Amino acid sequence: MVYGKTGYGLSDIVRDKDGTVTIHSMCPFNIDSKPAAIIAIIWDSKGLRAITGDYTGLGLTGEALIAIRDNNGDALFITPLRYYKDAELKRRIPKKHLNVLISKRSSAPRHLRC
Repeated sequence: MVYGKTGYGLSDIVRDKDGTVTIHSMCPFNIDSKPAAIIAIIWDSKGLRAITGDYTGLGLTGEALIAIRDNNGDALFITPLRYYKDAELKRRIPKKHLNVLISKRSSAPRHLRC
């Protein structure tokens, strides 16, 4: 599938040489309901880390986190975790661990339609 041609999609999430995690996404641009271009956006994950790294009101163990489904169907975290700061693109929860909520939630497709 060509992401961005028919709907919004995350095409890639990578760690750059300097360690920065960047998210690549695409979306179609139509003129008079006809495809005219594909808009590509590349952004670092600082904004996501700012949101998920704020533990205000979450007590000692609460956290907000974001994961995607990898090619094996496992949950792959794209943000640091409260007690595993280096989790971005490293920490996975296998899909067979259905007792872990993120395994159930990561069953959503990696791409979304506009």
